[in-house]
Amino acid sequence: MTVRALRDHATKTEEQWRRFGQEDPYYGVLTEDRYRRENLDEAAREAFFRSGQQTIDGLVARMQELGRPQRWTRALDFGCGVGRLLVPLADRADQVVGVDVSPEMLAEARHSCEARGVDNVLLLEAHRLGELSADFDLITSYIVFQHIPSRTGYELTRRLTTLLAPGGVAMLHFALTPGSALIHPFYWTLRHVPGARAIWNVMRKRARDYPIMEMNGYRLDKLLRDLHAAGISDVTIQYHPPPVGPSGRRDLTAFSGALLTYTKPPRPPLSG
Repeated sequence: MTVRALRDHATKTEEQWRRFGQEDPYYGVLTEDRYRRENLDEAAREAFFRSGQQTIDGLVARMQELGRPQRWTRALDFGCGVGRLLVPLADRADQVVGVDVSPEMLAEARHSCEARGVDNVLLLEAHRLGELSADFDLITSYIVFQHIPSRTGYELTRRLTTLLAPGGVAMLHFALTPGSALIHPFYWTLRHVPGARAIWNVMRKRARDYPIMEMNGYRLDKLLRDLHAAGISDVTIQYHPPPVGPSGRRDLTAFSGALLTYTKPPRPPLSG
């Protein structure tokens, strides 16, 4: 794929997520019918944010198992969406920075934080990532990279790693390349074949131009090589197998997942 094609692909992906932010922001984060805009009541909204608290509780428990700090000075949530993880992170950090590609998602995240009295969150669009300093002692990203084209995602992983302070911890979730070779042609067809997206949406009883929630798998060996090149060789991997299908067997057309946890090495002591 050429550089121009990669850039065009990334732009189309960003456009799709801006559409989700405009039309269905909560469903764009968790694909359950109760989070669709037409179904989203206060009970569903509270369940949505409880799920974020449960996710952070799990990450904190994981940090405790690994002997890592469970409170932070400065934390970053990449792909923060409407703030599902920002709100519970704000209880454990002096400042939390939420980054997302969709201004509409960020506007909803701002509303979510204000409604819950959270005032230590800074929200930034993804194109401003380069403005951040390398002083984060926690960086998280959960069920986000799977929606980013993998070549772009590898570069973003390298960039996020540079934003860790020495001794800082990253906890990043990735979908892994599935066992079936049919997934990538399927999404290519939806993106490039005229009328394919409209047919797929009609079959799923959606508007013909409803945005595509693209899925992308990552190669674990490539992720680990990139981290090793950045001086990080101690990586803990928590593997999430693909779901069990109706037959009782693992669905090899689905994506498995991996939560990578790693620490940026501390600065070496000054000699002399």
